[in-house]
Amino acid sequence: MIKVMLVDDEEMALQFLQGLIDWESYGFQMVGSADNAGTALKMFLQRRPQLIISDVKMPGNSGLDFISEVRKYDSDVRVLFLSGYQSFDFARRAMQLDSEDYLLKSDLTKENLLSHLLPLKQKIDQKARMQKYTLRSIMEDLFSGKYEEAYYRSVLSEHDFRKLGREYIYVIFGMRKIPDFVREILPNYEDDWYEEEYRCENLIENEAASFGMTIVSSFSLSSHTKLAVLDPGIKDSAELVSSLSSYAHAVCEHPESRRLFALYFSERMTIRRFLTKWQSMRPEILNAYMKPGAWVRDGYSMLGSAASHKAAKKDADEREEINETQIIESLKKGERELADAALSELRNAVKQEDGTAYLWHMKKLIGVVAYFDGRVLNSETHMHFSAYEKARAYRLFDCREMTEFIASKLEELISIFSYQGTKKYSRSISAAIAFIRENYMDMELSTAMVSGKVGLSESWLSTKFKDEVGMSVSDYINGIRVENAKRMLEESDLMIYEVSDQCGFTSNQYFSKVFKAIVGSTPNRYRKEHS
Repeated sequence: MIKVMLVDDEEMALQFLQGLIDWESYGFQMVGSADNAGTALKMFLQRRPQLIISDVKMPGNSGLDFISEVRKYDSDVRVLFLSGYQSFDFARRAMQLDSEDYLLKSDLTKENLLSHLLPLKQKIDQKARMQKYTLRSIMEDLFSGKYEEAYYRSVLSEHDFRKLGREYIYVIFGMRKIPDFVREILPNYEDDWYEEEYRCENLIENEAASFGMTIVSSFSLSSHTKLAVLDPGIKDSAELVSSLSSYAHAVCEHPESRRLFALYFSERMTIRRFLTKWQSMRPEILNAYMKPGAWVRDGYSMLGSAASHKAAKKDADEREEINETQIIESLKKGERELADAALSELRNAVKQEDGTAYLWHMKKLIGVVAYFDGRVLNSETHMHFSAYEKARAYRLFDCREMTEFIASKLEELISIFSYQGTKKYSRSISAAIAFIRENYMDMELSTAMVSGKVGLSESWLSTKFKDEVGMSVSDYINGIRVENAKRMLEESDLMIYEVSDQCGFTSNQYFSKVFKAIVGSTPNRYRKEHS
């Protein structure tokens, strides 16, 4: 299947393209569509299509601008432009960007589209066949277990086959990414790992020559690790170790790298022997993920840590485990002991740099956070909880910052539940809450207006409200507005701007910004998910 991505600022045009042909029956897999150049570039870097079909004229950055950015990362992806008008200047710029061709929208029929697509598919398939038996692709196949080494004796020349048996040296580059189970709970958290992954692939390739080594192959071992297979060109052992270490440091400490770490192996060995080594190294790679900064080490030095981590994990397993349900139920009662104990286990895993324990405890605590996400947890104050809110202040790929984010969310839950059913507000704060809930739709509503109605100075109301309610007056106003906006989005057919107006927001843009900060998604996306 050829992976295809569509880009057009008009939703109807995207829908028309998607339905114009049965893509799969012709050997194409639709991997995504985008309505602007910024979103399209992020999607391209994440999903890596082999073919892009893009409109040329879009608001802001055009299709030409988009492909110009794509070419900085990938010179091989095929491009078919769509245009609403015929222009020599456009055609000239398209050719400069190595576009295959462009198709006028007025000529867009099933037959015409296929007349452009099928030759492109043939070119992509032909190139894939040519690359199938290169040393790079064969090494990747050996690691994946697709074929045994003996299979290639029948398809390679004797000279090329002997290269599989040569001894090379290796560097495993790991990238710290947000765990998948966290990404599922915070799908709108913006993380540019895919951009850095592309940049680092180029660094891995380009830096080797600076240290007297040649890249034989490089490919992904897993979703967060990449292997560089190197022909050293250096005979002296001490010089080889020094060059290999310097190469790994150069890649990991490059200004464009923020989250890489590396393990290098200076002992020369065949690719098959290193495959066995890799299979035993996986737990150590996970523990290396826990190291801070651009961490680089001799891979063999990590092997000695396996026993100590295994012993620590055994001790943890023998202790009585606090489960997710217990933490949730205790928080509902306003009790913090179990949450604090689970957080302590998480922090201990980070301190011990134990990747297995970290993921185990993190999955449990992020599950607690997810359980309460989007719920109104205090009927008196209308206090709600958002798992996404404030996430952007943390680099969640860093285990230490991820732990502090979880700590802040647990503290927020504890703060909310500590008021539930037990807090009696002073007369002035009760009056302020009632006034806000009755007048949230007023665009002029502010701390100053509320203070005037309850007979307190603005500064004193701000202090007293924060002490009793646990949040600022403005945050409380926004929270009430967003809760009502969510109800309207779920239950009515009002346009987004109408919901914004009726909930008291001064502009649609500000409404979207506040809504996303609290809920974690845009109003439009929220409606699609809850209607």
